[in-house]
Amino acid sequence: MAGPSNDSSTAKIFREKVSFMKTWKPENIPSNRDRLELYALHKQAISGDAPNSFSNNAPLAEKSRYQAWKNKSGLSCEQAMAAYCAECDRQLRVYGGHVSGPTPMTPMTTPNDNAGPNTEKDTAPRGIAAIPLLCAAAAESRVAYLRRLARGDVANAWW
Repeated sequence: MAGPSNDSSTAKIFREKVSFMKTWKPENIPSNRDRLELYALHKQAISGDAPNSFSNNAPLAEKSRYQAWKNKSGLSCEQAMAAYCAECDRQLRVYGGHVSGPTPMTPMTTPNDNAGPNTEKDTAPRGIAAIPLLCAAAAESRVAYLRRLARGDVANAWW
């Protein structure tokens, strides 16, 4: 079995995230896909790769959990732990909520380092305000992106 090693900083953060997620109360109910993602990453980090055989008579929920775990095959213990922590952070941002225990280790907001009295304020969108910008960037094809860069008209660029 490939359980988390006790001396790794990733393993320490992983254990903190696992205990935090046990007490997490989301504002909105996470989707089944997101729940399966956390399950699969946790199972991969704790138990390693899924076995090759599985009962065809198992209930659909068990088959779904097995398939999600099987899709994580090949990830090392450290990679699975890091991916689990990243997925926890993403779900905390998406679903919000509170904890009935200790406060989370990951800050929910990012401090603006440029907010000093003599510095200019950062004008780039931050947090949820950046979502339309990211969606537009993801929708643009590589060819269109390169064509726009070649024009060099940065003053009228959408970003």
